[in-house]
Amino acid sequence: MADGLIGDERKTRFQPQRRHFVWTGVLLLFVFLGCWGVNLLTDVPLVVSKETTFITSPLTPDGKYVDYFTALEEWRYPPGMKTDQNGYRLIVRELGVPKDCSPEVRADVYEKLGLDPLKPPTLTFQEPEPFLRQYLTTTQGTFEYEELKRLTDQVEGNWTLADLPMMEAWLSENGPALDLIAVAVRLPEFCVPLSVVNARSQMIIDVALPECFRARPFARSLIARAKYRAATGDIDGAIHDVNTIQLLGRRFGVRGLEVEALVGIAIESIAYGAGAAGSLDHPPTTAQLQQLVDNCNALPKGAELEDVLLSERYVVCDTIQSLSQRVDASGVLYVPLVDDFSNLRKLGIGLDWNIVASRMNENFDTMRLGGKPVFPPLSFTIAIRRPRSVVVGDYLACVLLPTISSIEGAFGRRDCQEQLYRISLAMLLYEREHGTLPPEYSADETGRPLHSWRVLLLPYLGEKELSMKIRLDEPWDSLHNQQFHRAAVDVYQCPLAHSQPGETTYAVISGATTAFQGATGKRLDSFGPKSGQMVLVAERNVAACWMDPTQEIPLANAQLGINQTTTPGLGSPHPGGAHFALRSAAVTFLSQNIPPETLLGLLDGTTDKIE
Repeated sequence: MADGLIGDERKTRFQPQRRHFVWTGVLLLFVFLGCWGVNLLTDVPLVVSKETTFITSPLTPDGKYVDYFTALEEWRYPPGMKTDQNGYRLIVRELGVPKDCSPEVRADVYEKLGLDPLKPPTLTFQEPEPFLRQYLTTTQGTFEYEELKRLTDQVEGNWTLADLPMMEAWLSENGPALDLIAVAVRLPEFCVPLSVVNARSQMIIDVALPECFRARPFARSLIARAKYRAATGDIDGAIHDVNTIQLLGRRFGVRGLEVEALVGIAIESIAYGAGAAGSLDHPPTTAQLQQLVDNCNALPKGAELEDVLLSERYVVCDTIQSLSQRVDASGVLYVPLVDDFSNLRKLGIGLDWNIVASRMNENFDTMRLGGKPVFPPLSFTIAIRRPRSVVVGDYLACVLLPTISSIEGAFGRRDCQEQLYRISLAMLLYEREHGTLPPEYSADETGRPLHSWRVLLLPYLGEKELSMKIRLDEPWDSLHNQQFHRAAVDVYQCPLAHSQPGETTYAVISGATTAFQGATGKRLDSFGPKSGQMVLVAERNVAACWMDPTQEIPLANAQLGINQTTTPGLGSPHPGGAHFALRSAAVTFLSQNIPPETLLGLLDGTTDKIE
């Protein structure tokens, strides 16, 4: 052999070296397993930065984490929070807080509003449904559900004391509270303080919103009184109550959380569905119709999408920060909202919380730009902390963010309702001035269509300047008039339709028995006693130029139903149905499953029952 060693002599010489390599390998394996175990089981703590926590102040008393609850309060509360400039303070002072508030929440709300918790409320409030239930129970010893429903259905329509004599007591007992709300929503501020359900927590997810679920009963009660006032000829009072509901909806959710914004939108929807011009026995005057328009124009800004998203980002970042701590500030084990993630944490699996938080913020920004978080695929990389943290960040984004993406749809529905409400009022004002509704289109002496009803309504929609520029004696597509085809007349566009400039998704139904047909306007008094809910304007499923006079929906197409045809017909981008503006100035959402006979009755004014 080249080294001069053979047999046992060679084996003896290299045996210690082999042992050395073996022990080195074992040591390296243990080091690898130890490092992997540390990687698997230990966290990299969250560090405050713009990328991870989104905001860097205010901090918790220990200076380690962001105090999101305080940040939300500082951003939300106006300077007049504890003064009589705050309408919500007036409501709490005279009506107290909702009955289901805990003593701790009640004390906190009174302190933040600067009120004396020992001073009892001076007024009481009860909405019609529980009042009627109590009435039936008192007079009959019990109540039948069918009888209660019959009475509540009457209250939801125009009613008088001849119909519901027992409601005289309700009007007397609750009138002062409703008048108080009317004053409160017209004050410069309307801010509901935040409180926490669990005194040991400062997490936003534990926030109590004491007024959030009492606001809709306020709105329903105001509608009940508005319906009574309209039926008895007090149109000014009905208009005042409807405007109070509009203001209540606009006040709610300003710099608020998602749930508050949704409550505000729901309240405003109640106002648009009120039908302030709905009593055929006591139709509003021109001045009263103009008052409805002026009230709408004077509405303050309500909840805005960007503000809601900022509040919700605080909620999400606060949740991620709390998850990263494993225990809250009181040393109590924190149980996450997400069961699967809770199981992962119970196993002690480590994460880099800076990556998790940064990934969450990236997903939030993606969502704001119209994208959606994507559930991450699981792979072998889950064994390594960095990719594992990326996966968990994406996973939590999918769980915590999807509800936020629905906010844009809610805002779009609200804006669509408001625009149809304005159009219906414009049509009624046109009818007062001209004696008829606007025709489906104007025509020349040969009967050729010149302009759509949309062009004729411009002066009643605050667009007199644009109206004066259009040559009404020339066709809509003449060389001169073509320059206005892409005019930004926002009132004719549903925000969710994503139409091109100058396109509209609102149309009238053309037919011999409907409110519109051809170049001759129809008189409202030519329709029957059940035409108070007759359809004036509807959403259409195919966009068209707003000036085009040939793009209305034939009655035959409308009778096919809502979202039932790809040809021009009834339909909308709103899931499940479409909005309709009615003769009563109400805007209602009709389900695509509405019975055909009911739909036809609303189109031709032969039914006032919306099912």
